[in-house]
Amino acid sequence: MPCQRNFGGRKFIIIVALCYFSFDGGSHSVKAGNIPLPLGIVFGQGSPEIQTAFKHALLTMNLNITTNPRDNYRLTAFVDSINTADAFKLSKLICNQFSRNIYAMVGSMNAESFHTYRAFANTFHMPLITPNSWYSPREAGGGRGKAQNDDGSDYATRLRPDFNPAILDTIHHYGWKEVIYLYSTNEGLLRLQTLFYRTSEPDYMLKVKVVKKISSAKDAISVLREVEAAERFTQKYVLLDTPTPLAKEIILSHVRDVQLGRRTYHYLLADLAFDDTWESNILEFNAINITGFRMVDTGRKYVQDFLQKWAVLDTTQFPGAGKDSISANAAFMFDAMLIIKESFTDILTDNPYAFNRYGAETGSACESGSDFLDDIRPFEYGQNVNQHLRRVQTEGLTGNLQFHENNGTRKYFSVDVMELRDNATKVKIAQWTDYSGFKVEETPQSHNQYNNDKEVRNSGEKDVYIVSTILDEPFLKLKSPSQRKSLSGNDIYEGFLKDFADIVFKNLGVTYKFQLVRDGKYGAKMPSGFGENWNGIVGELIRKEADLSIAPLTITADRERVIEFTKPFLTQGISIMAYKPKKHLPGMFSFMNPLSEWVWLSVLGAYVAVSAVFYLIYRLTSLQQPHNNHTQSDHQFIPHQNQQRINGELHAKFAQHQQAQDHTHTQMYLIQKKQKSERLPVSNFLWMAFAILTNNRTFVSRSIAGKFASTVWWMFALILVSVYTGNYIAIRLRNKAANPIKSAWDLVDRAGIQYGTLQSGSTYDFFKNSENEVYRSMFAHMSGPHQKNMPSYEDGINAVRQKKGKYVFILESAKIEYVSNRRPCNTIKVGYDLGEIHYGVGLPGGSPLTSKMNMEILKLRESGVLRKLEEKWWMNKIDCQIATKLDQLDSANEEELSLGNLAGIFYILISGMVIAIVVCFFELFCSSSSKKSNLQEASSNLKVASSTLPKQVVLQHHQQQHQHDSLVHHRVNSHSHCHSSHQNAIIDSVPMPNDFCDISPDMNTNK
Repeated sequence: MPCQRNFGGRKFIIIVALCYFSFDGGSHSVKAGNIPLPLGIVFGQGSPEIQTAFKHALLTMNLNITTNPRDNYRLTAFVDSINTADAFKLSKLICNQFSRNIYAMVGSMNAESFHTYRAFANTFHMPLITPNSWYSPREAGGGRGKAQNDDGSDYATRLRPDFNPAILDTIHHYGWKEVIYLYSTNEGLLRLQTLFYRTSEPDYMLKVKVVKKISSAKDAISVLREVEAAERFTQKYVLLDTPTPLAKEIILSHVRDVQLGRRTYHYLLADLAFDDTWESNILEFNAINITGFRMVDTGRKYVQDFLQKWAVLDTTQFPGAGKDSISANAAFMFDAMLIIKESFTDILTDNPYAFNRYGAETGSACESGSDFLDDIRPFEYGQNVNQHLRRVQTEGLTGNLQFHENNGTRKYFSVDVMELRDNATKVKIAQWTDYSGFKVEETPQSHNQYNNDKEVRNSGEKDVYIVSTILDEPFLKLKSPSQRKSLSGNDIYEGFLKDFADIVFKNLGVTYKFQLVRDGKYGAKMPSGFGENWNGIVGELIRKEADLSIAPLTITADRERVIEFTKPFLTQGISIMAYKPKKHLPGMFSFMNPLSEWVWLSVLGAYVAVSAVFYLIYRLTSLQQPHNNHTQSDHQFIPHQNQQRINGELHAKFAQHQQAQDHTHTQMYLIQKKQKSERLPVSNFLWMAFAILTNNRTFVSRSIAGKFASTVWWMFALILVSVYTGNYIAIRLRNKAANPIKSAWDLVDRAGIQYGTLQSGSTYDFFKNSENEVYRSMFAHMSGPHQKNMPSYEDGINAVRQKKGKYVFILESAKIEYVSNRRPCNTIKVGYDLGEIHYGVGLPGGSPLTSKMNMEILKLRESGVLRKLEEKWWMNKIDCQIATKLDQLDSANEEELSLGNLAGIFYILISGMVIAIVVCFFELFCSSSSKKSNLQEASSNLKVASSTLPKQVVLQHHQQQHQHDSLVHHRVNSHSHCHSSHQNAIIDSVPMPNDFCDISPDMNTNK
């Protein structure tokens, strides 16, 4: 069959003709699908899902045609899309439809267009099926289960039932006494008239205190703001009579508006909004009380089978399909096609040739002239088709499909009353039917919870206060799972705030219920389409989702502007949490740390080199002195050589008396021995250089070279010791301050350490609003692209522990003290408090509880209860008590050098003493052997000399030796350059070179 099209001349009328082809079922005496049954279809603009439902229904029905004689027809359609309510334009469109020999009209249109179509349908006896339910107040006011009789001339059959009684029964069940009525179309006035008509009955006393037509969400929010300003703390019930998309937009705007409460509002959606999809990811839908209706029960098998096919349709060919739900209007369109098919099938079942005569005449026709009503030719099969339409009894997407025969309205239908719960979950709380009214679902999830919520919302007296709070140890935390098994309500919590709330509400004589904040935030300003939007606890208080907040909520100027605070119940500071450095045991040779290995090696090399220089100077200066001056030189330095000099003179005298050759050999032997004894070993110069290095002795040289060398070496030693001492002290101080962060200045100066705070909270705002240059620099870092702010306290604390000194977290000192005293005891508070913060009870603006809470807080503070609670949860519940005491002891002894720091020096001293003792015994052994041999040699020499000298000479020799010893002793003691308290012992044991004189500062100088 060729496709027919007819376009109007007006730009406001868009006529689209669609042609669907029938399918041949085979050759029979009466060929299946032989009779074409055209339909006139009318859609309003912007209804793709409704058009898709019609298209899907038409294709499905034509595909299911069988060879049964009752299916001896095929459905075709002429589709017009309109966007006007002008009666003249609609009349031309309707006449064009009638001229196509249609058997019925199916139209989805607004109320104004419906009344025009209905008038033509009644005039020309053309059956009209519409998914809409445009009832007049007189039609809808007959009561439940009744329909108005329109004297049998009504050819309009309406799929959408009148469920205004369901709305009123729901309001009555909630116990609402007054509502705010917002509507968006003129049909809303018809519904309002119906409500007024019904509420005139004694059982339905209802006050409509606000009536407003709106065109956008902004208009609705403006009206609600005025109501909120006048009645801030009262419960408000809004009857929203708008299309579902606009209703969703209004709810979103309401939740995001800071001036409107949430918990004090309850929306009842007059449209079948719960047949649409409510996105679970839009959290705003969960933040307010919403009740609505649906007719497509997804629990029925018929609906489930349809939705399976609907979900797999190609959206390019079937716009609006391809999902697991269908809107109410689209479902009504599908059911409209279903009853048309059933009615035509019933007609052809009774008489397969019922429509054979159609086409002999033009059928129902009209002309759009001024006298088009003068010659009316009604549709000859209109009454028969209309009667069969209203006798259909079948199951559709919207439930049972039955109609009142007199006016074509639905009967024996049901409407589900739904509530929106968490995650946009739709919960059926009741069912309304036109024959039994409102019936509550007897399930724990619906009926019991429904009634409990109703009691809480509608309670005129605030016996139970909703307290918004947040889990934050030690303020509030959940008890252990084993403890929670036998507990419920507020008893599952413990902490400072739990004890505080118990005391306060006990004194007030009321009960409370903790409500954890949904988003886990304390409260910060967020961008919004309408005014300011706050998240967290502050947002819930602004939106009246809670009566008050007992939480570690900081009092700030921004928050004080939108909510009220009581007097502070706790005062804390803003501090820095850092990783606690581990203490390391000092090394055995830690005293060598001030100088590097190369420095120590260089010092050793310099020591050896300087000793060699001293020795070289000694050798060169000694060569410049003649041998006949030995006596004078020796008298100045070393008394040990006096005896040798006297022995030489004695042997010289012996030589004068010796005539024999053996006397001459003896004299030469003694002179050589004296010269050898005056030549000192290199070890003496090593000792002298070491003594100067350690500042033990100061030696003055008699030669210019010796003085210069000793002075340079003394300056080197002085600088080296000073540098060593200063560097060692610096290392000690650095080890003492193992944590590099001591204040906020350290965070700004050190680039290798990251820091941050809570993303949305008072601490972040503290840095944001600070005028301190250091804090402003810190905020620039914390708000920059490389910021390391944390979404929660747990994330920040874990970052401090995991990064081990590379990250610090800025938060309240109360939290730092609690966490640092809990295992694993690896965090610490560093530096002083950056600022002071106060925790207060938050309340909505104008709350009558503010003064009462202030009075209770003052009483608890004066009685010391708050201080006791603070000690209970901060001081008495710590896991790191032993570690804390050890840290205190370590801190007290940090100024002292421990044995571990200097153990290496003691090891060296002990080792040196042991080696010195061993060497001493070795030298004693060697000295004993040498003395024994020398005594034997001297004894033999004296025997020889004595035998050759006369007794008088020997006696004279002994007298001279005695006088000479006295003279030498007197000269040595009176020497003005070389004095020492231990001179005899040192000079006897360590001979000094002729060029150097010991002037140690511990000598008593005699002048």
